[in-house]
Amino acid sequence: MSLYTVFAESQQVPVFRLRYYVGYTFGRGYYGISGKIFTINPSVQDINYIAQWIGITTSYSRGYWIQVGYNKGFDTNYKLKFYVEKKDKNGHSIIWVSSATPSAGTTYTYIIIGGTFDNGNGWKVIIRHGVNEIYSTIVYTDPYTSEDLQAFSETTSDTICIDGTHFSSLSYYTGRSFPLWDQHEAHVDEPYRIQEVSDYEFIAWGGGS
Repeated sequence: MSLYTVFAESQQVPVFRLRYYVGYTFGRGYYGISGKIFTINPSVQDINYIAQWIGITTSYSRGYWIQVGYNKGFDTNYKLKFYVEKKDKNGHSIIWVSSATPSAGTTYTYIIIGGTFDNGNGWKVIIRHGVNEIYSTIVYTDPYTSEDLQAFSETTSDTICIDGTHFSSLSYYTGRSFPLWDQHEAHVDEPYRIQEVSDYEFIAWGGGS
């Protein structure tokens, strides 16, 4: 579900011709991202979806990435679900988290940390509610690189209302800590709107019938 690639690379899901994005990008070279996302629960119909996520682009030229967030749409039976997703040299894969469920109106912290694990360089993906870790996994990507950090609300239809969208505490990983973003570039697709609260926080709204 990356800004620069088509989600439906797999033949198992429909191919969407259009997507709408609202959010921030940060820059290259940082092997980790963290951010808080408030969970909204809009109406979604037909083969559409909404996803709100943080992620790392691992190759712009080849359209590779890893991300974590929550989703509601045709592939979640129109219920809120956490997910972890990647696209790399080995193809596209997605994990639907079954051990925890996002609750509308609740803010969760999503984290991706690069490092060396049992099978080599990869990414530890974590979801937290407050100080409590509610899910974690290790994901390996080929290539293991970092070309951009991203934080986005994504929809497949402008009939999906994203009022209430709120990303905050967006941070990058230095190898030791997670400083707040001190720069950003905003991306907004009509008919959606964004309020750039700071380099590390934004509010978005719009859409609907």
